[in-house]
Amino acid sequence: MDNRTIFALIATLAVVLAIRYLPKMLSGAKHAIPEDVEKHLKENNEIAIIDVRSEGEFYGDLGHVPGSINIPIQQIEAKLKELGDKLEGMKEETLYVVCRTDTRASMAARTFVKAGFKDVRIMVGGMVRWKRDGLSSTS
Repeated sequence: MDNRTIFALIATLAVVLAIRYLPKMLSGAKHAIPEDVEKHLKENNEIAIIDVRSEGEFYGDLGHVPGSINIPIQQIEAKLKELGDKLEGMKEETLYVVCRTDTRASMAARTFVKAGFKDVRIMVGGMVRWKRDGLSSTS
């Protein structure tokens, strides 16, 4: 293999990694594994879980975290504007954001952080990992 081919492979790998992980790094949110989310949910009522998948996904094969609220990612900014001051008391609570894997959750988490939420956490691996780990879900 010549130097050009090696450079092209490295550059391609860098682009793929940036596309996959950059949203998580730029979100300004913490990360939580599904087991921690489930534990926190059982121990504490002062949390919210926002599922940013479509309604079809929310009620689909993977189901959703019990007690989670479905706000598709395309509707988050409008919903934040609509609720406005009603959210002020919630901005100190822990807010978990979940999607199918965690890519959309990372993008949505950034929106919540910008809106002033103090403790935003992305559920790593999303509902795919939640289901794989054998945690209970609702359809």
